[in-house]
Amino acid sequence: MSQLAEKVMNRFRLDGKTAVVTGGAGNIGSHGAAAFAEAGADIAIVDLPVCIDRAKAVAEDLSKKYGVKALAYGCNLTDEKAVAEMFENIHNDFGHVDIVHNNAGVGGALFRILKNGTANMICRILNIFRQVMDINFMSIYIVAVTAARMMKKEGHGGSIINTGSMAAHVVNMGTIF
Repeated sequence: MSQLAEKVMNRFRLDGKTAVVTGGAGNIGSHGAAAFAEAGADIAIVDLPVCIDRAKAVAEDLSKKYGVKALAYGCNLTDEKAVAEMFENIHNDFGHVDIVHNNAGVGGALFRILKNGTANMICRILNIFRQVMDINFMSIYIVAVTAARMMKKEGHGGSIINTGSMAAHVVNMGTIF
């Protein structure tokens, strides 16, 4: 590593910090969590309860590879009470929350239904659309507000990073039509 790169990495160390990564069992989330861990942060990997085994595997891998504390949490991020409980558990396990990477999201399934669907599928499409909006929009808000309240309660600032998708801005015509 060059001397300049070494100086830059030292300036961005996260030793003593706790990072919460939603969607942490997925591809983008697990790589983001690895970056935080490489910089020295302890990591809370959050994903859906059905993904808890994958979340635990990611946490275990980060602990072994970077020597940080990493734990997995299953949570439905569209449920305010569940999110509040999850943050309390993270606070109890780590002592504080400093960084939140709000990364959980879904997408592609809706496009396949639109491509092959009929008028009879309108209710199903609306339900799926509501689920996509709840996960991709409402959960971001719920997690950010809950995290900010936790950080304020702990008496310090913090960082909340929201990941968005190009799918919100670009329509892949080949996928839909």
